[in-house]
Amino acid sequence: MYREPEGTPIFKEECQHCFEQKLSQQGLFLCLFCDHCCCHEHAYLHQQKTSHSEFVRLRYEFRQELSPEELQQKLHTETLEELADLESKVFQIVDGVLQEVVEVSDEQCLTAALIADCPPNQDYRYLKPAADSVSSSTCIHMNLIKYVDGQHPNQKCADCELTKNLWLCLTCGRLSCGRKNWDGTGGNGHALMHATATNHSVALKTTSCCKSTQEVYCYKCDNEVPINNKNQQVLQKLLQQFQLEYILERGTAGELSLLDQVRQNQLNAQKQNANSGTPMKWDMITGLKQVPFENTGNTCYANSVVNALLCFDNTFMQNDHMSKCQLEPEKCFQCQIQRILFHSKKELFPLQQQPHLTNLMLSMKSYLTNRENIGKQQDAQEFLEEVLKKLPETFRLPRTRKEVHCKLCGFRQFSEGTAQNYIGLTCNFFDQVTETEQGMPIDLTSSLQADLFGTQKSVYDFKCKQCGAVNNKDEEQVIRVGQSYVDPLPQNLIVVINRLFYDKVFQKVNKLRTRIENAKEINLSILHPEPLLEEGIEEIMAFGFTFEEAQRALRQANYDKDQAVSLLFDNQVKPATQETDHERLLNKGNQQFGSEAYQLQAFVEHVGQSYDCGHYIAYCKTELGWVKCDDDKFSMVDNDNINPENAYLMFYRKQ
Repeated sequence: MYREPEGTPIFKEECQHCFEQKLSQQGLFLCLFCDHCCCHEHAYLHQQKTSHSEFVRLRYEFRQELSPEELQQKLHTETLEELADLESKVFQIVDGVLQEVVEVSDEQCLTAALIADCPPNQDYRYLKPAADSVSSSTCIHMNLIKYVDGQHPNQKCADCELTKNLWLCLTCGRLSCGRKNWDGTGGNGHALMHATATNHSVALKTTSCCKSTQEVYCYKCDNEVPINNKNQQVLQKLLQQFQLEYILERGTAGELSLLDQVRQNQLNAQKQNANSGTPMKWDMITGLKQVPFENTGNTCYANSVVNALLCFDNTFMQNDHMSKCQLEPEKCFQCQIQRILFHSKKELFPLQQQPHLTNLMLSMKSYLTNRENIGKQQDAQEFLEEVLKKLPETFRLPRTRKEVHCKLCGFRQFSEGTAQNYIGLTCNFFDQVTETEQGMPIDLTSSLQADLFGTQKSVYDFKCKQCGAVNNKDEEQVIRVGQSYVDPLPQNLIVVINRLFYDKVFQKVNKLRTRIENAKEINLSILHPEPLLEEGIEEIMAFGFTFEEAQRALRQANYDKDQAVSLLFDNQVKPATQETDHERLLNKGNQQFGSEAYQLQAFVEHVGQSYDCGHYIAYCKTELGWVKCDDDKFSMVDNDNINPENAYLMFYRKQ
């Protein structure tokens, strides 16, 4: 029985199995029986899984031939309906062939017409419901603004001394105050006066602009401009001419001063531009494993992490899961993984495929995309952890051996730690530089060792169980609490640079500027423990005991020689079959390891002044060289310009 959509939002913008868009040459096929949208290739897959064989094809016929670049330019000032006619035809799979139905029944015709008139379901497309739920009508005046070379304005109204409720003219860059409120506060209306005098109609409220809020007003339309995905891209380009594009990345809305932030962001922008590389064209991107994901609502943290993971072939395995899965593809994590892999094998056409991670993120059912967090900037490390929970143990580290060692009495205690997916480096153990880029750099390998082994940070008030010694603040530590790896490290490895630092004085979390050195190639064999020096064995053997007996007694006595001798004479040494956990860990700790050299394959960098706002970018080593993956903008970067000193996440492969 055919479905009756009755004007409800349905899937009609892109294939649910890949990223084929409504502007593709073959159009999209919408099932007449269920709410399913697919491309020509995946119509057969849908028929195999559901036995639904009838579709309505929606395809745009352009009134004049346009190149992809020309079409993109025209869509800034004209609607799709003004450029093309929507063609709808009924198709059916007969004997394994998808073909047009010549004689369409009345019921097929009615269902196809109802489907064509339904609005698109955007719930699985954009993670900014507040912005995209606004009326779809577009203010054409914003798209008609010409770009100029400008400077960022002063932080007060150009006509008075007000510093709050400021509006930036997106045409000339003049900063003016807004209208008066009902009680006479708020502004003197200079923004409206400027628009009336100059015919510059579109303005942005800068004092509240951030990544979650953009208030744009058109005085000609006398209405707010809905900031959907297309308008947000236009807004970003307009702000770039005044060097203010970074205000779109601030963490919270409020009456915020821009001056200090603009100055620092300009320095960061200059630094980023030096390493921006050469932009890549679509035909170059086709051969990469990485995918130019669209930012569908502060999703740069996910885009960067997934592209870094795509450097490793065995992270996402190609399989036939999609053909067997009974879930709706937009709700299945594995289907979305296959969707990404399928796309990376296809040729790219601008406006015909727009890959994104919205469905993948929603299918994870994570707190990162719940009602409170949806559409907001999230932490790349937290997203990485959520993804790794659902993947094979590609980056799984062996369990650590925890050790407590007292220098005064020689007491040692061992226990087994938990297995993690990455090695962490705590930056505030080494420095607390938060305001500049000039802190002392640290060597990655030696710092990882110091952090892991516990030699960099003392555990205060920790008491030795044997002699009672205590670590006191501002004194040399006598008790070391650390960890080491007693098993070989995996083929692929992730290092997380923890740059968060809580300032107790100001009660705020800062982002540390710690610079990392020597990170392109590292040898982590130093993270394994050195063989324990088991002094006293020869003295114990002089009493007539074997080497193995003396060694086992020493370990059972935590290296107390006198106690070991007493255990032997009292016949209280446990046999090898009753070896305790910490004795087993001691034996494993005496293994010999070869070189564990790793080479950097990708890293994720956070650009921004604070931990809760900014932008994530991935740098990936590909067959073509190093590629900068900035959402859907890719560029080639010379190897000499690759510097992971500010990296947040590092991805390595063993040599």
